[in-house]
Amino acid sequence: HILFGRLRSMRVTSLFLLEEAHDANVISLIMGFCDSVVRIKTEDSKTLIKLESEGRRLDWTPCE
Repeated sequence: HILFGRLRSMRVTSLFLLEEAHDANVISLIMGFCDSVVRIKTEDSKTLIKLESEGRRLDWTPCE
């Protein structure tokens, strides 16, 4: 909580990288502090990206 509060007070953009191997509850907790979430995955040798935020959602899209 302290880290996220300090970052917001400084009005900076931050990037947190999480692997899916973390506990689902921990991931949900951290995502709750973020303004948006970018997910990246690989399927059939293609890299796909997905954006989730309060104001916008972008479904899985090829990332070139």
